Amino acid sequence: MGKSLKFWAKGQAIIEFTLMLPIIITVLAGLTDLGLALYLAIATQNAVREGARLAARGVNSSTVKSQVISGIPATSQFNITTADITVTGPTTMSGVTGCTNSSGGSAPQSKISVTATGTYNYAFLKYVGFTTQTISRTGIMRYEGSTASPESLCH
Repeated sequence: MGKSLKFWAKGQAIIEFTLMLPIIITVLAGLTDLGLALYLAIATQNAVREGARLAARGVNSSTVKSQVISGIPATSQFNITTADITVTGPTTMSGVTGCTNSSGGSAPQSKISVTATGTYNYAFLKYVGFTTQTISRTGIMRYEGSTASPESLCH
C-alpha cells in the first residue's frame, strides 16, 4: 500500500508542474515585454536629451530629428519617424531674470525643447488584453545659439 502512494505522488508533481507552466511562462513573457517597453522609454529620453543639446547650440531641426532617431534602438515593437519628433523654440523662459539681448539675437533666457512620441506595441501582453502603450519624452535645454557676437550680449 505504501508503494502505490509513492507512485501516485510522483505523478502528482508532474501534473502540478504541467498546470503551472503556462502561468509561469505568461508572467515571464509579460515581464520581458514590460522590461523592453521601459528600456525603449529610457532610450527615447536619452535621445531627446541629446537632440535638445544639439538644438540648443543652434543645429537645424532636420539634423536634430535624425540624431534623435539614431539614438532610439530599432525594434519591430516601437517604430518612430521624424514626423513623430517636434523641435520647439527658442521660447522665453518664464520667471527667469538675466541679461537681455539688444542686438536682435535670441536672449540667453530662452529655451528649446525636443519631444518624441511613439507607440509601443506589446509582443506578449497583447494576448492578455494589453495592446499598445504611448511613449512620449521631452528634453529641454537653455538655448545657446545666437547670431550676435558674445561681446554684444548683456552689455
